[in-house]
Amino acid sequence: MRINLTILFLTLSTLSVFAQNPTQLDTVSIELKWYHQFQFAGYYAADINGFYQEEGLHVNIIEGGVETDQLQAVLSGDVEFGIY
Repeated sequence: MRINLTILFLTLSTLSVFAQNPTQLDTVSIELKWYHQFQFAGYYAADINGFYQEEGLHVNIIEGGVETDQLQAVLSGDVEFGIY
């Protein structure tokens, strides 16, 4: 039983080291539907607290605005996600 717990611990430790390696992060972009403001605070808080990195992501948060069309940006492949 003790050997199994040791193997489990070593496996989880190794996986956590690989998950935190910044060279292995997938980059994705999110285009907001409007300018940087409080309604999007959750996206920024998740980034600052490292939640995206824990999931293996480097997230670019792009400001939207009056002239932006998030649907077209996603369909054209300029960004992976659009907040509409």
